[in-house]
Amino acid sequence: MKKSVSLLFSAQITNLSQWSFEDLFEEIIVVFDCVDDDDLKQKSLEWAKMHEHEYKNEAGEMVYWKFVEILHISPLETDEIQSGIEIFSRFLTRKQVNTLIEDL
Repeated sequence: MKKSVSLLFSAQITNLSQWSFEDLFEEIIVVFDCVDDDDLKQKSLEWAKMHEHEYKNEAGEMVYWKFVEILHISPLETDEIQSGIEIFSRFLTRKQVNTLIEDL
């Protein structure tokens, strides 16, 4: 079966300046083939850890994107989407993240 998983990432910035976005988040939705919910969770966590990354921004600060949690799991109506493909991504503020988490 195929399911989509909404994954939440957080940007952590060192040496914060006045222009740094210390409350920046990204929600990414990924599709996985899975045999059951345990398999889905394992694949989701592996994908999330592989997509944590870091870079130096224009201000010379290190930006670390870290996995936070699984927000939502949804079954798909079709099997035509390939496993592991990202189908949605958005940036979120702290307030938007709090609203998402409260709705769980």
